[in-house]
Amino acid sequence: MPDQVPVPAPAYAPGVMVEVEGPPKRPAQTERLLYSLRAWNDLSPLVFIGTSDGTLRSYVADGRAGFLRWHADYKRLFHACCMFLDDWGVFATIADNRVKLVDLPLQNQKLDGSGRDDTKGAVLFAAHQEAKTMCVLLKTNTLKVFDWTVNRILEPRAQHELQTTLLPVQQLVMLSESHVFIQGKKSWVVLNVDSGRALSVAPDVMQQVNDALEGSVGVLILTIEGETKVDEENNDVYGAFDDDMDRYDESARKTLDVSSHLCVKVERKIAYNKAPRGVFYHHPFLLLDQAEQIAVYNFGSLQMVQTLPVKNPYDVCAVINVVSVDQYSNIPQFGSDQPPTLFTVSPPFDVQTHQMISVAQQVATSLGNRRLEDAVALCKLCPSESPLNDADQRNLYANYGFELFRSARRQEAMDFFFESEIDVMEVLMLFPRNLLPRKASALRKDSSNSNKDHHLEGDDLVESLLALIAFLRRKRNAYLHYEDELPSMGIRVHHNLGPNEEKALELIDTMLVKCLVVVAEKAKYEDRAKRALFDVVTCKNWCEI
Repeated sequence: MPDQVPVPAPAYAPGVMVEVEGPPKRPAQTERLLYSLRAWNDLSPLVFIGTSDGTLRSYVADGRAGFLRWHADYKRLFHACCMFLDDWGVFATIADNRVKLVDLPLQNQKLDGSGRDDTKGAVLFAAHQEAKTMCVLLKTNTLKVFDWTVNRILEPRAQHELQTTLLPVQQLVMLSESHVFIQGKKSWVVLNVDSGRALSVAPDVMQQVNDALEGSVGVLILTIEGETKVDEENNDVYGAFDDDMDRYDESARKTLDVSSHLCVKVERKIAYNKAPRGVFYHHPFLLLDQAEQIAVYNFGSLQMVQTLPVKNPYDVCAVINVVSVDQYSNIPQFGSDQPPTLFTVSPPFDVQTHQMISVAQQVATSLGNRRLEDAVALCKLCPSESPLNDADQRNLYANYGFELFRSARRQEAMDFFFESEIDVMEVLMLFPRNLLPRKASALRKDSSNSNKDHHLEGDDLVESLLALIAFLRRKRNAYLHYEDELPSMGIRVHHNLGPNEEKALELIDTMLVKCLVVVAEKAKYEDRAKRALFDVVTCKNWCEI
């Protein structure tokens, strides 16, 4: 009988239909669903419906009573790319062909706001609240960049003329203070808004993104990284021969230098059979509008955990978020006693609320159902909501590491072993007994650890050893970092290694020698393995051999 697939923990409770007081007369004109947490007296949050005739219709959301109460209509204020910038205290839109900023909260139906003459001809804009940056595209194909200042004004920073190959531009997305994603009809680019230079994109990445934009492949999650050029011969996939082990540790990572050579890479992707009508985000979930339903994916594991029975929604909007969603926002989350909530509006004008099940409950259910990948993702993405203490979380990471190793995801497995602070011996139990030091070999013989039941040989063994070497080097590096800087005194204090540390280093160094000897038998790795082996045995070491 085949193993049953573990059942995922649902993300949301069943949707609840919301009674709407004062629905729009022409609901088919509905284009957007927006919200603002900037209170108007006791009215918060405010939910807004944007319609194709330019009207922004506001409602007061009463989650406990389950209805939306009409509040006001604002004519000629809605635009397809308008947004509530609660952190800035303004509503941004395009009116009279200019970017217009209106102070929040919206208090009356006659709003003056301030239209900027230097944005005359604006057709699109995008803003990044935390980075306090806005980009505005004019119909002359000029991209203007502004900074939001402490004086609550937009200050010009730069402007660039876009390539004709991008025209007509269909979408702008601010990725950071320095980068904007620009989608044209047939091409796209990630632009450095300071220099005006496009980030480099490998041909395979370009093709994958093009396919995704055409709806033929899947949802892609992109990342901006330092550009590295590595020839095939010296490609060190696992970092087994890399002397710079600090690069693996989160605390040692440096902010990307925007002046350096950066490139766009595909980090992960979700494959699907049919292109979604839209993609939405409600931390920590990615939601795909599949017309007949909304598919909910755990953003960390990229596994589908639920479907919401909402057909052809006009829009989807996250009204209340988990605390972990934004650690930098100056605006407190409204109704902290209320669960994170998602609003949907679908034809003819059905508004539903979908309350997120507590992250703690989802983690518990995922653990009970052996959905370790989902549980790990929830804990990492929602640290404030995680129900696990440090010891339990380390235990989860270790168990997930074993699961990854059995699935031949070696690098990820070793990363989680390192994070879990698991005893090195537990990791070594995964490998053949004849490779282990004498003491470890005897322990393995007597061990009943079920994780050792994993047969390794041939190329699979060599690849696993490369990942193990990188893990051992990281552990060794961690033990040898015994100098702590005391900022208040500006001095360094030297700590001697204790017997436990020396015992651990003896095991690590002995295993490093054994692993490198085996790997050196492969012609592909021979030279680098021998150099690494020479470094281990000629430098100070604790090897028992």
